[in-house]
Amino acid sequence: MPAAKRTSVAASVSVRSLAEPGLDRADEIFRVAFGTFLGAPEPETFFGTADYVRTRWAADPHAAFAATVEGEVVGSNFAANWGSVGFFGPLTVRPDLWDQGIGRRLMEPVMACFDTWENRHLGLFTFSHSPKHLELYRRYGFWPWRAQCIPGCIEKNSVPTFIGSCRTPPVIVRTPPGLRPSNSRLATLQLVNLQSTAKQTLGKRG
Repeated sequence: MPAAKRTSVAASVSVRSLAEPGLDRADEIFRVAFGTFLGAPEPETFFGTADYVRTRWAADPHAAFAATVEGEVVGSNFAANWGSVGFFGPLTVRPDLWDQGIGRRLMEPVMACFDTWENRHLGLFTFSHSPKHLELYRRYGFWPWRAQCIPGCIEKNSVPTFIGSCRTPPVIVRTPPGLRPSNSRLATLQLVNLQSTAKQTLGKRG
């Protein structure tokens, strides 16, 4: 996409609450985004019958957000309030609009939710092998942290990651061995390498 076109699209993006009529489109983008990133032969069918978007929305419609361009949903993100723990995702953007700052725009209302809820411990799942994903979340105080594998969740010899944040004063819900929280935001929630999980899924389909 030409630079002028990218600038035009980025300038026209707005973020609002995700309304129920937009769920079908948000679900389609969610599947295509993950499937495209992981190289699935049919991205639109990725995740099969799993319904991440509607279940996240149903849990708290007020914490579900959509990015739109000219009124059309082009991405979404979801926040969850688990008491002292705040969690978010999936964050997805239509693939042809990647790398235009839409992910950052979708992070803003989620971080505002955490501030309102006063969560002291934040986390997410992401692709631990992707510098682009890690850099996006680093902007909001999330940092990767090595951890032990979760049995049954990832392939043998794959590298799981912790990514999350601690607020001051830090209250750790699950503290990994050797973690020493400080006033800086540190990782405290366990992640799996989703690429490994996806490879297992695609392998079974093949």
